[in-house]
Amino acid sequence: MEENKTQEKKKLSYEELSQACADLSAQNQQMMAEIRRLHAALNDSDFNKMSFFVSMLFKVVEHPEMYDDEFTKWCVANIEGAMRGFVAAPEQKEEKKDEAE
Repeated sequence: MEENKTQEKKKLSYEELSQACADLSAQNQQMMAEIRRLHAALNDSDFNKMSFFVSMLFKVVEHPEMYDDEFTKWCVANIEGAMRGFVAAPEQKEEKKDEAE
């Protein structure tokens, strides 16, 4: 039992600590790059325009009695298209990436 405690409390060597720090630093750099990419995507003007457009479409659908039936149907169709396009976009990027390799 005493052997287990000493093994659990074994201190890492300088080399082990150095490697752990290097691994954590590399992970940190990858995460920061991903955060920057996502932040840029959120600030993308096309994304902002699309977000505004879809939110307005939802407002029309929330109050269909205020609009012509054809226009409401058009809004629903555009919401569906935007949602499907949003889901398909990452898949299309992945396919293009695979084709490039």
